[in-house]
Amino acid sequence: MIPCASCGSHHRRVDNACPHCGARVVAPSATRVSAAAALLALGLTACPSNDIGDEPQALYGVVVTDGDGDGHGADVDCNDDDASIHPDAEETPGDGVDSNCNGNDDT
Repeated sequence: MIPCASCGSHHRRVDNACPHCGARVVAPSATRVSAAAALLALGLTACPSNDIGDEPQALYGVVVTDGDGDGHGADVDCNDDDASIHPDAEETPGDGVDSNCNGNDDT
């Protein structure tokens, strides 16, 4: 038995209409497929390209920008004003600059 979406009374899964109010019954399996399809579509539209470039990219509703054009968005780049500082940068020991965004000035 499943509840009717219109009146809340319970009816059998095989019923095409609620015996209490006459509302059309949507099969639960069709609802699950529709929900899964909707979630898949939302996931696909939320994924940005891998190329951040100069344009802001929406990632699950959060805009990610790359202010210095180094290919690393402000979400991971610890200094988005300097293209030589990013997570993949070579670290120069003892220069006082955390070039690879790991929180330390080391190699």
